Amino acid sequence: IGPESSGKSTIAKLLCHCEWVEKRCFTNHEEVEKMERDFLVNLLDYHRMDGYVDDNSYLQYVGTYVTITLERKNVRIEVNESRKEKYQYPKVSFIPSERNFAATIPNLNKYNESNDNIMYFLYDWDTARKYIKRVDLKGILNHDISYTYDNESKDDMVFDGDSPLKLRNASSGVQSVIPLYTTVEYQLEGIFNRIHPLTLEQKAMAESFMKLVEELKQTLDAMQSTDEASQGQAKETIEQLLKKMRYDPASEIVLGDTDAFAENISRKFFYACTNLFIEEPEQNIFPRSQERLLYWLLSKVLNGNRQHTAFVTTHSPFLLFALNNCLIGNLVNERMPAEEKERMKSRTAWADKSLVAVYELHDGELKSIQDYDGLLMDNYLNKAYKQISSEYMEMLAYYDN
Repeated sequence: IGPESSGKSTIAKLLCHCEWVEKRCFTNHEEVEKMERDFLVNLLDYHRMDGYVDDNSYLQYVGTYVTITLERKNVRIEVNESRKEKYQYPKVSFIPSERNFAATIPNLNKYNESNDNIMYFLYDWDTARKYIKRVDLKGILNHDISYTYDNESKDDMVFDGDSPLKLRNASSGVQSVIPLYTTVEYQLEGIFNRIHPLTLEQKAMAESFMKLVEELKQTLDAMQSTDEASQGQAKETIEQLLKKMRYDPASEIVLGDTDAFAENISRKFFYACTNLFIEEPEQNIFPRSQERLLYWLLSKVLNGNRQHTAFVTTHSPFLLFALNNCLIGNLVNERMPAEEKERMKSRTAWADKSLVAVYELHDGELKSIQDYDGLLMDNYLNKAYKQISSEYMEMLAYYDN
């Protein structure tokens, strides 16, 4: 959290970009030099940050697989091969505050003059709505609202009960929530249920990789029926191929463990989790709807067997109040009677303090606003409320009711 122009989105965009670069380096080691060379150009173009970096800018990102350092506009990427087994290959998704464009302008994804986070969100939403087809928002919004996408007519339709309405004619709150909800729902669940959850970029890399695998198989087959000298030459070929695929010469395929080899191929091209970056999820919706949206998002991220993450920027005190409910719910879980738990709207989103971090920005510096139990302490939003109330209380003394 933080005032406008304090740097919330800047931090989100930097982290999002570094995670994307790490993913590219993990998928193809030959990308490292290219990612170093193009790091700044890609960052400034994709996240529209031209003018944000100068000779005094410094950044260090320490990920699971790479460390990225930017200093005096020079970028260095160091790969930590010893940690590649711990790396979770993620779907990295940035959901910008401008997402309402998706709902208000029909077929906006056809306008591909730019190559930024707004356009890529539109591509993600287009994929999501075609896959999910229908969502029910009764649990979040204050109406019995559902949404469908008609693939033939290309219409986004909203139903309040039985009454149909085109999404572009719906309220601003509905226009804000539906692209967010549909995209998150797909990226936390649907993308893992599809038979081939690969992007075009991944498919190209996978095809290249499988050509190497086929060449490797042919070389292995040839080894079975050749003399000792030819086998030695074949082994050298195998080592070179394995290096291209970033596997040690004593790899699973050489040892005959084809299941482990297949698993490692899968780790390079199939998502293990999703890392979401969401700007201001509270846009245009009522406080109670903000509360329910937060509970829904947290329950989707935390529940299940995948290590999803969500990085959220907000100006909403109601999101913080709801988050505090989730944190204290976990603290009292063992002591609260079962029948009382069932009445708690936050029940499915109760979260251990070790899984949640909340910061506010002060002149570019981060400050935690959690106490030792993880609960939220006094912060910008509380202070703003108190200041407004204080002025009211002062004038109330002069009001003769």
